[in-house]
Amino acid sequence: MHLHPLRVLVVDDEPDSHAIISMMLSRQDLYPVETCLYAADLFQAELLMHIWHPDWIIVDLDLTETHGFSVAERMNDLDEAELTFITAHERNTAQILAFSEIHLMLKPLNKKTLMDVLQDMLIHRPYHEKHVRLATLKHNITQTDAPPMLAVPVQLRWMGVSIHDIVHISQQDGLALLGLKNTRLLAEKSFDDYLRLFIKLTGFLHIHPMHLVQLNCVAEIDAIRGEVMMNNGTVLPVAAHKLQTLLQAVPKF
Repeated sequence: MHLHPLRVLVVDDEPDSHAIISMMLSRQDLYPVETCLYAADLFQAELLMHIWHPDWIIVDLDLTETHGFSVAERMNDLDEAELTFITAHERNTAQILAFSEIHLMLKPLNKKTLMDVLQDMLIHRPYHEKHVRLATLKHNITQTDAPPMLAVPVQLRWMGVSIHDIVHISQQDGLALLGLKNTRLLAEKSFDDYLRLFIKLTGFLHIHPMHLVQLNCVAEIDAIRGEVMMNNGTVLPVAAHKLQTLLQAVPKF
């Protein structure tokens, strides 16, 4: 498979980060790299993004004069560059990045982590609509009062889905089946991956080894049969040890 050599841009006010990343990229044969440029601040980053159009942008969240998310906000809405963030402190941003399928690497950087990101880039290289990941990130960092958006890999393309529209997430052959209000999407991502992400969100409950539901989408609970009907008409089983928790979480029943 022919791979176009990557043009990499590292945005970090610590030059050592660029030196380390550049060295590690020069000593790998997973993905060819044309060159690795450096921007020390937002102004330089915006200039290089405009004139150089990098394929992969690696941004430190802890920039001195601004937050690393400012770089994403300056990117063109249709930009399909790969975007990765690095940090020494802001681990609490991992969830918001996970919604958009964007990696967060922790400092001190190591080659294995960088290679894992490159491997993921190879896996998703054939996917279309790559700008959807950037669009969901921009939404999530600017529209903080709105429900988060999720970038979902479906049939070799990225789709943006509002978490508000997810009625349930179920396991199908190990993958995540997203039950929406009017349709279903079989994500090319494991159920366990989504479970780890959504189990932390208020308003979702893991009611069965194979099912996670959004509580405000529960239409009816049949305690005798151990089933729940969702507001999109889907009927799901409820594990016996989860039934009482579900009844308490949805007091109208």
